[in-house]
Amino acid sequence: MSTTPTWTMDGLRAQLRNERFTASMDLEQPELGLGAPQWPHGRLLGVACADDSRMTLVQEDIYVRDGDLVAAYMHGQSPQFRMQIYWRWLDRATIGETPGAHGDELVALELQVSVQTELLDSWPEVHTQTELLGGDVAQVAAGEVQQLPTDAQRVAQFAPAGRRVPRIALFRPRDATTSYVEIVHPADVSHIEDEATPARGAVPTASDAATVKSPSPREGALLRHRLFAEHLEKGVIRRARIRGVIGPRQQDVEWAVACAESFSGTAPPLTA
Repeated sequence: MSTTPTWTMDGLRAQLRNERFTASMDLEQPELGLGAPQWPHGRLLGVACADDSRMTLVQEDIYVRDGDLVAAYMHGQSPQFRMQIYWRWLDRATIGETPGAHGDELVALELQVSVQTELLDSWPEVHTQTELLGGDVAQVAAGEVQQLPTDAQRVAQFAPAGRRVPRIALFRPRDATTSYVEIVHPADVSHIEDEATPARGAVPTASDAATVKSPSPREGALLRHRLFAEHLEKGVIRRARIRGVIGPRQQDVEWAVACAESFSGTAPPLTA
């Protein structure tokens, strides 16, 4: 039985580690997300502004608590809005029962994003992004894998899902024994739009993520979830939750559906 990973900080770089899994990220570049040396097929659960503008890290609001890494960002000089992000390790009890995979075989992380503003009216659109290499993204619906239709620019749109149906993206890297699943909580799908676009380039490793400027093109996909694409009033807090799970390729649809069902039954956190 592995111990629960804990976050540690080295300046503005954060690392999550136990004897089974290690991941790290640069809090000054949240759009790059998490890199894991044991899983070299992409970078997971990054967050960026939809207009590609830089977010200002509020350093005094960074903290770690066991499996939680929390950081706050301001957008704009005014600022237009404030965003708080949790990157949270999920233990076996939180993941729930997973037919097709033992809980110890799964690596599960949850991204929680919340936004608020002091302005009378603001448009705080952001998106999450997971960059995946060496495979294609599909959708799991009604327990079956469905390939995504693409337009002329190879942008694949996810089919609409109801408010009680979790949206599941499935990535199977070629020449690998694992799969990656990304799940949008069903309570959040009303203000989330998903797409998978061709990957922009090579995914930097955890050690060089802050220095890579012009990665060379490689096959893959950039999975995005568009959040909060509507106006935000003063005093209102909006939240969204997305889970990323790495697990065995065998029976990946079964454990993905089980993870999604468990996730859909969870209540919104009080702290995000």
